[in-house]
Amino acid sequence: MTGEGAPDGGRAGTVKLRVYAWLRQQRPDLASREVGLPAAASVQALLDAVQLVPPEGAIILVNDQRAEPSSPVHVGDTVNVFPMLEGG
Repeated sequence: MTGEGAPDGGRAGTVKLRVYAWLRQQRPDLASREVGLPAAASVQALLDAVQLVPPEGAIILVNDQRAEPSSPVHVGDTVNVFPMLEGG
């Protein structure tokens, strides 16, 4: 379903952003949030839109698939950001 609803590549829509663990404590506004973006955007554009700098080693998933900041996101996608967890 990725990208559906934006066949012309220029229509705006929303992406669901969720942050986890201690990031959620620091940014409770991002626990689960719909973010408006252009149809053709990247993970980095999404992070910039909400002023989130993921910590070193963060795991980013787009629709449950590992992603990089340059990975595309499309209308209707879900982006999850997990900080690296420490402990034993």
